[in-house]
Amino acid sequence: IEGEMIKLDIKQYYISFRWEIIVEQMNFPTIIVDKALKSPFKNFIHKRTFSEISNVRTRMNDTVVIELPFGYFGKFLVPFIKSDLNKLFAYRHQKTVAFFEPIKTS
Repeated sequence: IEGEMIKLDIKQYYISFRWEIIVEQMNFPTIIVDKALKSPFKNFIHKRTFSEISNVRTRMNDTVVIELPFGYFGKFLVPFIKSDLNKLFAYRHQKTVAFFEPIKTS
C-alpha cells in the first residue's frame, strides 16, 4: 500500500542495522517503488517492475539506486555491496521460483 512504512532489523557481518522503508509508489500490477528513510546508505531506492510474459508467467525486473555514505571513501565499498546484492537477489529468485512453480506429480 502506498505510504506504508516497513521496519526491518537486518544483521550482517555481526552488525545490526535498522531499516525504515516507505512504499513510495504501487501501481498494481506493474510497479512497486520503495525508499529507505533509514538505512546504512545515504540513499536507497528499490524499484520492481512486472510485465506479463504469458497467461502463467510474469517477469520481474529490479532497479536499485544507491548513494553510499562516507563520500569518496564509500566508493571502496562498491565491490562488497554489489556482491551482497547479487547474493540477495539470487536467493530471492530461488525462493520465488520455488513458491510459484507448479507442483509436479508423477
